[in-house]
Amino acid sequence: MYNRDIGIYDKIVYQELLTEIAQTQQIDVGTKQQFKVVAINEADEITHNAQAVLRCTMEKYISNLKIILCCNSTSRIIEPIRSRCMLLRVPLPSLDEIDIYLNTICNC
Repeated sequence: MYNRDIGIYDKIVYQELLTEIAQTQQIDVGTKQQFKVVAINEADEITHNAQAVLRCTMEKYISNLKIILCCNSTSRIIEPIRSRCMLLRVPLPSLDEIDIYLNTICNC
């Protein structure tokens, strides 16, 4: 789980990290789409202050930075972020689906 001890620093970390990613040159400048993708796992564990900073960063770099927020509870994501995102609910896979997937991996 998310370490609450670093909660006071998370807004700085997200702002600096995302700004750095957004401002760096793309690896393949010849691609048709000129944006980068960042996935944030357990986004619902980010403090509200850090989410506010994340929202500002999302708006500032919207043209060249796409952010995927993975979370267990959308209710813990602040409304200004939720309103700017497309919500995709992914159902929990069945045990049979997990078994098939793991067998596929093992047979590679």
